[in-house]
Amino acid sequence: MDILDLTENVLDTNRKYLLQISNEIYIEKHAVLNEQSIGYHTRHVLEHLQCIIEQSSTGVINYDLRRRNSEIEQNTEEALAVIDQLLHDLPTVTFEKELMVEVSFEDNPGDYFYVKSSFERELIYNLEHTIHHNAMIMQVLNEKDPSHAMPEAYGVKRIKKRHHQLLGEE
Repeated sequence: MDILDLTENVLDTNRKYLLQISNEIYIEKHAVLNEQSIGYHTRHVLEHLQCIIEQSSTGVINYDLRRRNSEIEQNTEEALAVIDQLLHDLPTVTFEKELMVEVSFEDNPGDYFYVKSSFERELIYNLEHTIHHNAMIMQVLNEKDPSHAMPEAYGVKRIKKRHHQLLGEE
């Protein structure tokens, strides 16, 4: 299995659970999510993935300049449409493409650091980022309704298992 397959699997899992929850649950704010909604976290990770696909053609990725669409946050159907578009677009990108990531840690616009990267490296970052957010979403969904139990690939179990393996505890 390669990074594209893994990313597609995670997005497919997101799709399955978006189809199971109501918009009411999707937009409800939760303490576990820092008083944000499942929709907020879903929008956040999907927009990061959109960003690397859209900006990779320029050779420079700046996550601060990603497109922001509040409709993704408010509507599961919109999130599902974005997932479908990502699943369509991801296989068309050149994974070996070298990129620069443009980041700013200052309030001064235009004061950037540039870091060498690649599309594949940024996709790996985004996959880990998505799994992290999915783990938080899983906590909320399991609290709301245990029938929304997520498969291992959705986040927490997989990350804990890997953590224990790295520590030599498994």
